[in-house]
Amino acid sequence: MSSAPEIDNWLKVILDSPEPPDNIVAYYFGLFETPKFHVLYLIGSPEFDEDDDDWAYEIGYEPANKYLHLEGPEWKGLKWGAVLEKAKTHLLNSPMLAKGRFASAEAIAVGFDDGDLVRIK
Repeated sequence: MSSAPEIDNWLKVILDSPEPPDNIVAYYFGLFETPKFHVLYLIGSPEFDEDDDDWAYEIGYEPANKYLHLEGPEWKGLKWGAVLEKAKTHLLNSPMLAKGRFASAEAIAVGFDDGDLVRIK
């Protein structure tokens, strides 16, 4: 499965934006649900702890284009578990995660704000 064009385009815009501070070591792609669609967002953290997911909430970087609305037809009607799996798969397959700030990250994770993180790097 290839990555979703909207996710790749969003990541490209983020990669083309100003670099995060030098102390950012990990990235978290968070997910949450609105009444109309799911939202994927990105933060960077100056901390990473393999044994404690709270690192993802130590925000040291927020790109200007932080949020992506997942409202296309491929996302419609999906339950949260399917959204998480689809987002994870798209991110894992995205060539954008092999570039710039993402390539040098110590860790990258994805997850719903009220759930467990899934480490993808």
